[in-house]
This record gives sequence, structure tokens and C-alpha cells, in this order.
Amino acid sequence: MRRFCLIVLIVIFSTASFAETPQAPSPVAREYLQNLEKPIILRGDYFKAVTAAYDDFEQILQKRRAAAESATTAPADRDRLVRLSSIENYDIRVRDTRSSYIVTFGVTFRGEAPLMTMGAGMRYVVDRNSFAINEKAPAK
Repeated sequence: MRRFCLIVLIVIFSTASFAETPQAPSPVAREYLQNLEKPIILRGDYFKAVTAAYDDFEQILQKRRAAAESATTAPADRDRLVRLSSIENYDIRVRDTRSSYIVTFGVTFRGEAPLMTMGAGMRYVVDRNSFAINEKAPAK
């Protein structure tokens, strides 16, 4: 019995110290974070595509702000919704194809931001000629 208790205590203390040890970012994450600090040049067509997508995404952000301010929202959810209702907490990616622009708003993981990515961002497919939104879906 003593041996079992000793093993359990060792496992608990090992797990506790492991959980408190911050993990260093991977080389890919480190490079990504360094690139976020560099200045960018945003092409005019990319700007128009991002603007079209943001016009829609802003409505989602407003709904999250309203939910955060609701008296029925639990405090833990309120903090998360406040964070997810601000465009400053997102990174925006743009790429293009022959017929469209793909604009993705993804939750950032800069600084002390908790890693929250599931379903919080959005992915838009914007028509290359009209800049109309052809598709939208939660970002993965």
C-alpha cells in the first residue's frame, strides 16, 4: 500500500510540475510570430477583398459583443466573447485563385492569448471581379 501511495504521489507531483512548465513555441510557430511583427504591403485588390469579407465578419463580431454584454452570459463565457468580439484578436490571411480571393479571419495566438481557434474565425471566398462574397464558413 505504501509503495502504491508513493507512486501516486510521484505521478501527481510530476504531472503538476509538467503542467506548470510553459512550452516553448515550435520553430514554425516562432517564425509565424516573428513574421507578424514585420511591416506588410497590402495590394489594392487584396484590400478590397478583405474589406468585403470584413463587412460581413463585423456583424459576427457585433453579435459576440452583444452576447458578452448580456446579463445571462456566464462570467467565463463573457471573457471569451469579449476577446472574440475584437478584430485586433484576429490574424487575416489572403490568397487568390484564378476566380476568387480566399480571406480567412483566424484567432491570433500572439502574446498571452489563449489558444482558441475552433469555430471562432471565418473563411470567405470573394469573387475576383465583383468582390461579392460567394461562400463563407467557419475557419478551421
